[in-house]
Amino acid sequence: MWFRYAAAPAANLILQSWCPSSGVFGGNTYVALLTTGKLSFSVNDGSVQAIDSPSALSTNVWHHVICSWGTGGMTMRVDKSTLITGAKTTATALASSSFRLHGYWSGASDILQTGAVDMAWAAYYPTKLTNTRTDAHFDAM
Repeated sequence: MWFRYAAAPAANLILQSWCPSSGVFGGNTYVALLTTGKLSFSVNDGSVQAIDSPSALSTNVWHHVICSWGTGGMTMRVDKSTLITGAKTTATALASSSFRLHGYWSGASDILQTGAVDMAWAAYYPTKLTNTRTDAHFDAM
């Protein structure tokens, strides 16, 4: 996805989630903008595994964010640079899940959060894309 923000939010803001409709664990993913201005990417495969960007992202600038996981582990890329990688996870995307922007799954209902960021051109791919492929997405915009 592409996003920009003017200031870090007062509370952690979920930018993207891949949430189960049943509330059970599986390939639940979350990308969040933290109160520090850092990004956090987590995958829940029964326990949460998370990676956070090493520093805050620049404000008032559009950023191209790619968060992915697969057999090689978790990866967070921003503006064609790999910021951090993480441990392998056994999680796979659930068939009964839905891709959501600007909200998160609370276990019982959706809680929408608005007003903190601008977002554009978000996409979900069922397989982990190569860096070359994600760089091409950046270059196309």
